[in-house]
Amino acid sequence: MKKCIPEAIEGDLRQQRTRKQLMTALLSWLEERPFHEISVVDICRRAMVHRTTFYAHFDSKQELLRYAVTQLQCSLEEACCVGRTFATPHEFYMALAGQVLTFMREHQALYRTGAAGCNGIDLQMLETLVAGELEQRLKKTGLWADNPDLYPQVAAHFYAGAILSLVRWWLDQEMPVPEEVLLRHLEKLIPRLDWGREGVESACD
Repeated sequence: MKKCIPEAIEGDLRQQRTRKQLMTALLSWLEERPFHEISVVDICRRAMVHRTTFYAHFDSKQELLRYAVTQLQCSLEEACCVGRTFATPHEFYMALAGQVLTFMREHQALYRTGAAGCNGIDLQMLETLVAGELEQRLKKTGLWADNPDLYPQVAAHFYAGAILSLVRWWLDQEMPVPEEVLLRHLEKLIPRLDWGREGVESACD
C-alpha cells in the first residue's frame, strides 16, 4: 500500500504552518456552508493570510480541498499503526473500526463534500486504506497456513467493506445511533478469526 509522505519533508516550517492555516480555515467553513459557496477570499480571511499567499501554495480552492483530504487520510493511516499488539484479527478489526468511526464523525463535512462530487473524502479510498492495513496484519499470522483455502486479501476487503458500508449508512442517516451502538453490533455480527498461532504487532513497517 502506498504510504503517506510526511508533511515535514515537503517544505519549511513556515510553508507548513501556512498550509495548515488554510486547511483549517477551509474545514471550519465546511461546517457552515457547502463547498461551492466558499470563496478563496473567505478562506483567506479566516486564515488571516493574503490572497497572494494562498496562490503561492495552491492554484485553487479545489487543490486546497484535495490537499486537506490527503492530509487527513494520512492522519488516519498513521492512527491505524498504533504500535500495539492484538491477540486476534477480530480485536485489531474492532480497534480499527473505532478509529474509522471517530475519523468520519470528526470530518463528516468533508464526507458530504465528497458525496456532492467535490473531491471530499472518498469512502472507496478509505476502504482501500483499511483493507490494506488488515491484509498486512493478516499475512503476518499463521492463520493462512492453517487455512490454505482462505485468501488474506479477500478477508481484508470483506472486513473493510463491512466498516465502510456501515459508516456510509450512519452518515447518510444523520448518525441515528451513537458510535458505541455501531461498534457493539460489529462486535457481535462480524465473524471472528483466530490468528492461528500468536498475535502480531500493528506497528507500521
